[in-house]
Amino acid sequence: FDDAGSLMTFYTPTQAEIDDGSLTLTLTSDNNGNCISNADIVQFSFVDVPFVNFLISDGCLGSAQEFTNYSLAGSGSVVSSSWDFGDGNTGNNLNESHVYDAPGTYTVSLSVVNSNGCVSTDTREAIVHDKPSADFNFASNCDFQTLTVSFTDAATATDGIASYLYDLGGQENIQNADFSFDFKQIGTYYISQIVTSVNGCSDTITKTLTIEPFPIAGF
Repeated sequence: FDDAGSLMTFYTPTQAEIDDGSLTLTLTSDNNGNCISNADIVQFSFVDVPFVNFLISDGCLGSAQEFTNYSLAGSGSVVSSSWDFGDGNTGNNLNESHVYDAPGTYTVSLSVVNSNGCVSTDTREAIVHDKPSADFNFASNCDFQTLTVSFTDAATATDGIASYLYDLGGQENIQNADFSFDFKQIGTYYISQIVTSVNGCSDTITKTLTIEPFPIAGF
């Protein structure tokens, strides 16, 4: 008995009893003086805890990453999911979407509760890659009624650039970092550069190129 006069005892179930799914304990009082002995039966049921499993999509800075919950209830049904994204933000939806403010590696945890009140938690790492910064310069040279424009790449990326794509205002698409192109028609062209980093993050910039009419000699 404890200090309050209540009976306290401890019992650790065996693995076989857990595997059976239930346990019955009988408490019998005896040595009761003139009172007859008394017995009480308590039955325990063992239920499975949730199995936590989730997938994190690849992430680029400034873009939403998807957190997909594949957890199983174990027993009963899943009644709640609690996310911790590792940057001070949390979520309580079954599946979540989150945008990180800085590149880096974040430890994400998911806690799942089933209808029997059992809780399980697991963690994964979310990797957020820095975005490249698209940029380019151009210079022109007139030659025989053709304006030759030289394009020079000025993009940067912390993890390296894997590919380039220039859209020359609908004239042509070029996949080189640096190149020259002959514009034969006057007009305004919107030149776009798309750069993609080694880790699949991309950035786009558009600049305006104006081709003026060629001068006409006369005297």
